[in-house]
Amino acid sequence: MSGAETLDVTRAFLARFVTFPSPAALDVVTLWSAHTHVTDRDGRLAFDTTPRLAFLSQGPKSGKTEALNRVTDLSHNGSTMVDPTHAGFAQSIGEGCATVTIDELDVLFGAGSAKATLRSLLNAGYKQGAEWKRAGKAPVSVFGAVAMAGMDAKFRNAEPLSALRSRTIMVQMTPGRAPEIYRGRLHDPTARAIRAGLASWCRHHRSRILANYPDEFEGISGRDLEISEPLLMVADAAGGRWPDAARVALRELLLGADDANHEDAPTLVASLLSDLRAVFGTAPKLPTADIVAALRAIPGAPWRELWPSVDNAPRELAALLAPIGVVPVRVRLGKLTVRGYQRADLVPHWSALAA
Repeated sequence: MSGAETLDVTRAFLARFVTFPSPAALDVVTLWSAHTHVTDRDGRLAFDTTPRLAFLSQGPKSGKTEALNRVTDLSHNGSTMVDPTHAGFAQSIGEGCATVTIDELDVLFGAGSAKATLRSLLNAGYKQGAEWKRAGKAPVSVFGAVAMAGMDAKFRNAEPLSALRSRTIMVQMTPGRAPEIYRGRLHDPTARAIRAGLASWCRHHRSRILANYPDEFEGISGRDLEISEPLLMVADAAGGRWPDAARVALRELLLGADDANHEDAPTLVASLLSDLRAVFGTAPKLPTADIVAALRAIPGAPWRELWPSVDNAPRELAALLAPIGVVPVRVRLGKLTVRGYQRADLVPHWSALAA
């Protein structure tokens, strides 16, 4: 098959199992999966850069994990990691030459040096030459393709992830029924065949793919162009509709046209603030445990599904509120002092909701 036909088949396969928010998102995910197969003889990615890819949603049941799974199936040496350590991540990228996919990217918010190091490796590893250097040991290359899935509000608002966001193409997933349910025993052979087809085409046309760097186009320049380059180079070599489609799709996702389609949808933080107003009533302060219990009990609210573990829920709540400056305070319960939140910190945000 030609390059355009190979990409068309890959695109059609992805569309069978994932409801993407737009044709542009489907085009970008197709190209991203393909670019992972353009490798050197040692199996390492051959481009100068690689964009991080993130499937994000405001709540559960949006298809983001399904999208991540299908990308894992179609990518070069796809390997899924949950709560990865920085050492495990570096080993997968450097020694396994894997395409790493990270589900539940909330782990990147974790406190402590381990997660800070992982974030640093993700930030640096989008560009050729990035290495993890350890005392007394040979450096490990951390340049490689990474896709992620997680909650939109957390990824977009968390300050520790600001550098990672600038290296990421974000796909805003929305709730919807999948066109077809993926069944491993039935569909894995087709996925393997499509992955083999991508690998074969990229291997035979590697020189042509890497021969030309794309120019700036319609507002895409700087870092956006840098992370777009691998996908554009694959599209230009494939021909057919793909060179034009790639530019339209990347412009839509990188310049926020996809986000504009969801301006009227309440964000996760806005929904949380609204529910907190109901939970607080007239109380001046409430313990975190009481807040979490009340939120998880609200009929139709997403908190029970988002926070299945009551033990971890306080950290999840704090991660959502920290970007807007609302942090836990001391709350006295009789002779005990516990962590909680005060009404005065939330009132300005409640006023903004009503504006």
